[in-house]
Amino acid sequence: MDGDYSLTPSVSLTGSLGYLETRVDDYTFLTGQGETLTLGDRGAAHAPTYNLRLGAHTTTMRGPQASLEFTAMDAFYFSDSHDQRSDRYGLFNGSVGYREERWSVSLWGRNLLDERYAVRGFYFGLEPPDYADTLYVSYGDPRQVGVKVTARFFDLVSGQ
Repeated sequence: MDGDYSLTPSVSLTGSLGYLETRVDDYTFLTGQGETLTLGDRGAAHAPTYNLRLGAHTTTMRGPQASLEFTAMDAFYFSDSHDQRSDRYGLFNGSVGYREERWSVSLWGRNLLDERYAVRGFYFGLEPPDYADTLYVSYGDPRQVGVKVTARFFDLVSGQ
């Protein structure tokens, strides 16, 4: 579900909400150590129950521009082969800039609060001497900032 609402001709609010309900039946398998393990009876891997996006944006043909968005994701299982889960997380993204008829410049940022959040997880024994199962995670992108410069040299509609 998503929506846009214009507060004024130049200020808008946006949002979206996703809801997902999944189910993996229980199943039994033999591990590499010769043990029988039963898993399942839970949600599917990489299937968070909800995701959310809320934003506020200012846009004009000329002048200052700004945007702020918040995105959130519920916890999810990393794999169907183990029961390790991510934490839920939320990120702020934004930009500020200035626009003219033929050019614009903006400063943008993603993950503005520099949240550390797991996006992949692997659970297995790797470290000697006992090779105990351990969760290894890959993290999402840290804070990123940049500058965007746009120039329009020719307008196909007006021919200028």
